[in-house]
Amino acid sequence: MRPALLFVSAILPLAFNQSIYADELVTQTLDLQPEDISNNKTLPTELKNGYNWWQSKVKLNTAYLMGARGAGVNVAVVDTGVDLNNTKFKGRILAGYNAFAPGALAMDDNGHGTHVAGIIGAAADGNLMVGAAPEVKIIPVKVLNAAGSGNEATFNAGMNFASKSNAKILSMSLGASGPFGQAGLQQAVNAGKLVVIAAGNSGLANPAWPARYAKEAWAKGQVIAVGAVDANNTIASFSNRAGDTRNFYVVAPGVNIASTYPGNRFAYMSGTSMAAPVVSGVAADIYSRWMYLTANQVATIIFRTADHLGTSAVGTPDAVYGWGLVNADRALQPVGAPKVAVYNAGYYALAPLALKTNALIQSKAFSGIALTATDDIGRAYDYDFAGVTDQHSQTDLDHLFGKMDRDLALVERKNSQTSLQYSIANDGEKTGVHAFNLIQNLSNQWQIATGNQGLVERFIGGSANAENLPFTTQFSNPYFTLSDDRLSYVGLGYQLGNTQAMRFALINNFDIAANATQYHAQNQQNGWVAEYQQDIGKMQLKLTVGQLNESGGMLGTYSRNSGALDFGHSQTLFGGVSSLIALGKNTHLLGQFNLGRSTSDGSGLIGSTQTNTNNWSLGLYQQKVIADNDSLGLAVSQPMRVSSGKMNLLLPQVDRETGNSSYQNLAIDLASPATETDLELAYSNKISNGARLRFNAVYRHNADNQLGDKTQVGVRYQQSF
Repeated sequence: MRPALLFVSAILPLAFNQSIYADELVTQTLDLQPEDISNNKTLPTELKNGYNWWQSKVKLNTAYLMGARGAGVNVAVVDTGVDLNNTKFKGRILAGYNAFAPGALAMDDNGHGTHVAGIIGAAADGNLMVGAAPEVKIIPVKVLNAAGSGNEATFNAGMNFASKSNAKILSMSLGASGPFGQAGLQQAVNAGKLVVIAAGNSGLANPAWPARYAKEAWAKGQVIAVGAVDANNTIASFSNRAGDTRNFYVVAPGVNIASTYPGNRFAYMSGTSMAAPVVSGVAADIYSRWMYLTANQVATIIFRTADHLGTSAVGTPDAVYGWGLVNADRALQPVGAPKVAVYNAGYYALAPLALKTNALIQSKAFSGIALTATDDIGRAYDYDFAGVTDQHSQTDLDHLFGKMDRDLALVERKNSQTSLQYSIANDGEKTGVHAFNLIQNLSNQWQIATGNQGLVERFIGGSANAENLPFTTQFSNPYFTLSDDRLSYVGLGYQLGNTQAMRFALINNFDIAANATQYHAQNQQNGWVAEYQQDIGKMQLKLTVGQLNESGGMLGTYSRNSGALDFGHSQTLFGGVSSLIALGKNTHLLGQFNLGRSTSDGSGLIGSTQTNTNNWSLGLYQQKVIADNDSLGLAVSQPMRVSSGKMNLLLPQVDRETGNSSYQNLAIDLASPATETDLELAYSNKISNGARLRFNAVYRHNADNQLGDKTQVGVRYQQSF
């Protein structure tokens, strides 16, 4: 049970330029002795008890968990001194200064300074309470005597020492009722220090001095005035309000705060003296992650990330609470949208899921690679590169059903000169042609063709002449399907004789239904493909070559509206061989093999990239099994994979000590981590002109070229009316 608190005001009305006092409302001590616990837990064990209630109010768990505990940061506690023998500061008290006896130690003979120092940096040693920055180092600067008072001479002497020290933060829980300490404060500001000052305990509309100087232009935004709130985030009755200093004022818990006390004891105290060191500790946590920040930047972070309180509009400081309650969690998160520095190209917003990957160029290839982005303040954050990718499989169940639905929906019209397949779609507003493929014979030798939705496979490729093919397994050229079946084409065919033919097609994935924004977000593809066909007895042999050009992507991978992750222009040269063999009147064997080489110069963070890809498939199918228009088949295949490949990245880096930027060249391996092998059982039946049935079962070993198996079964029945 906590001891009862005896509130005794310790701040007195003071005459100008005479003296200052510690501004706490002191209570009584807790007679507990520290324990020797050396293990530093992921979260300090002290947080399990009720003495540390205030940490959760300012969201310090984030700082503790991410390792932002003030390491490497020195804080000057300008106060009554510090208990130099207190085990909560063991090994972390640096040489200080005693303004009353410059050659003497800055030992605390009052208790106030030790209490303040504990709130800032009491160790996470498992004993009772922990500070906001438990790994910070303390520089004790004694400017107040045993009675908790001092004068301008002692204050300025102490500020002179602190300003010349290597402290980044000066924490001052003291004040006066009139203008006081301007010279000492200006010296600290000009030395680049962040100064955190208690607002005072008189319940006035404006802060006391020197906190009220925060509003002055010469303070350069480096001075933070701090008021106190209770456990309900309500301004403490004794706390001076933000008033005319609201633009440089925040609040923190300052009622019933347990902290260190001389003699390895602990005490409860209340006052803005207790609120100010909370803010100092949060500032130390920020510095410990980004040592290169300026005092003005750290103050800006604290102001912009505070939780709004009071009646003012959000984003506007309040007359009572200023910017609001300090929030360590938000203070350690990016301010504004993170952006990535691209060599010789400025900054680009780091949008989530900025790079769309697939089963070829996989998100796993980027796992563990640090991608550095900076916020509006200039703080560097490292992201797992894989986290800004979005891997989409073109061979998942949705794609399986999608291809089945496309094939089932096709209506065929054919005569001796014309072959037309098309499907009708209704989006709720209008009805129109969704997919189509038209092949027109101009003579006995020449033919023209056009189509969309990937139906180029009905004109060129191993499956072009295979009727009623039941498979979802790919027997067309795999480079045709890198754009989610959006590919359109125009083609020309020439029959050289009874046994030879040639075909040529121009391909493009432009989606005429896409608006301008969607179009630019696509991986824009175009190219050409040529095919030579030779009939040898019952075997039809096809040789294919082609080129695929992609703008902003490679092998179907592309950037989503982020110039930072862009392949530039890539080129894929590919070739393949396919064969259709009639084993009997209704039995056919179908096979194909393709390979390609892709290159890209890259753009943004992505440099030159090269990949080698290949795939093969083999299928046996029987027509007229139980009906005139049915087909049953078995296929085995290895979908396209990257057999070898490398991508060069040019990644920005920021030194956490100096803030200096540089770039690192890093090569990553794009070879598929595993080889997918599929086994498919398929059945198709055109029951009537208006009814069709499809069944496909696929077992995928190392699905999507990753370790692990999948089994997919799809059944579709379509009835047209």
